[in-house]
Amino acid sequence: MSYSLQARRQGKDFLVIGHRGAAGHAPENTMASFLKAVDLNAPMIELDIHETRDGVLAVIHDQDVIRTTDGPGPVEDMTWSELQGLDAGGWFRPEFAGETIPRIEQVLEAIGPRALLNIEVKSGRGLYPDIVRKLAALVRAYDLTDRVLISSFHPEYLRQARELLPEAEISIIYAKAHTEAVQEAVREGWHSLHPRWDHVTPELLAEAHEHGLLVRPWNFKGAQRMRPFLEMGVDGVITDFPD
Repeated sequence: MSYSLQARRQGKDFLVIGHRGAAGHAPENTMASFLKAVDLNAPMIELDIHETRDGVLAVIHDQDVIRTTDGPGPVEDMTWSELQGLDAGGWFRPEFAGETIPRIEQVLEAIGPRALLNIEVKSGRGLYPDIVRKLAALVRAYDLTDRVLISSFHPEYLRQARELLPEAEISIIYAKAHTEAVQEAVREGWHSLHPRWDHVTPELLAEAHEHGLLVRPWNFKGAQRMRPFLEMGVDGVITDFPD
């Protein structure tokens, strides 16, 4: 069931989040991956956005296209038309050849009504000045404000999102030790923490829960690694294998 994210938070529902769709089964951040995650009944799907040279919000994780397409170059230096000429699926398996990089509107329209969305806002060589404003306008246009979580490593983006999308959940992501994570979240008004899995401890969970914060670690690639954290009491998991 994919009712509003606020309702799930209030109910303290455990949330399985498909990382870049179902990235263990299909090429990450493509419509094939997102649709696979929906087929696997993932209640939430995580994706990443960058901004192209001509201002389109493109769904891709890396700052450049080298790893996940057949082309070279930074996303921010390419036009949307140039990105559309790249194969974003063949690197994963031959049957996915021809998959393209989606724009965020495609995902909001096709997936937004079917699963909650965790949209991670990325940076290029620096922060994109207008990316959060553009994203907020699109989320409102598709009437998904209560079905979207905005996440980022960058507090500057999250502050903008908190102002522009007060209905959305806001989550800070971190990959390195961050002993002040809970205090930062409380001070800034974030709702949740998304740490890398190896930074989750019983002490962090206790402190976060004491302040009403949810903790959903990333990125789990197997059930064996995930199990101790489930027993520890995390509020969700971000995984390439939502099944």
